[in-house]
Amino acid sequence: MSLLSVSDLHASLGGKPVLKGLSFAIGAGEFVGLIGPNGAGKSTLLRAALGLVRSEGHIAVGGRETLSIRERARHIAYLPQERDIAWAVSVEMLVSLGRAPYGSAFAGLSAEDIKVINRAIQRMEIETFRDRPATQLSGGEKARVLIARALAQDAPLLLADEPTAGLDPSHQIMVMRTFAELASEGRAVVASMHDLGLAARWCSRLILLDHGIIVADGRPRTVLTAERLRSVYGVEAYLGEAADGMIVQPLNVAAAGNPAQTGKA
Repeated sequence: MSLLSVSDLHASLGGKPVLKGLSFAIGAGEFVGLIGPNGAGKSTLLRAALGLVRSEGHIAVGGRETLSIRERARHIAYLPQERDIAWAVSVEMLVSLGRAPYGSAFAGLSAEDIKVINRAIQRMEIETFRDRPATQLSGGEKARVLIARALAQDAPLLLADEPTAGLDPSHQIMVMRTFAELASEGRAVVASMHDLGLAARWCSRLILLDHGIIVADGRPRTVLTAERLRSVYGVEAYLGEAADGMIVQPLNVAAAGNPAQTGKA
């Protein structure tokens, strides 16, 4: 059974079509990178899957098209692009709000809740400031706290909108490694990405969007070709292979007759 199934999905924003008949399914164990240029429809697709955007077509979560708000929160954890934190609560309290769908965040935490919260805090390496007010953190620290809150939700499916934005390289890798681990544990992760190198290295599957349609869907090596990078992104790129995965490094704006570089590393 698919954790997320989309069939003939259409959505418009401000009267402009943004998603144009998308169909795909995502199963347990997949780490899917949702890639494409600005305006391709990545964020709208994630929001439509959550029911936050009016859409036409069929969206099934865990095989069901109709879920209550609480049921949906137990099935899907969501990390939005926005990193604003308005409440001056402690980091630990903010992360504990991820347990709200289970009815325990304000009624006393169970031993299982505490275990899940601690695991999320450890995974995002935020133990040293778990007692600090979340509003007093740097942008990158806030991002990691909000990821930890999504992890504490402990849902089978995680939708993350640009999860590595604002993070330094080491924490970008840490987040991607954590998402890959979640997939290996039998969950599914869908993350919108702009960093093609990270997407190619860590994701098991890529869905490439352009102007609201799926241009390619498959393994990174089959999706990220020189021709597609040129036609969709308008860039020339170095495409290489390392022992632990694919290397993608955009080099320049595409020019006619200037093929992308390929090689080994």
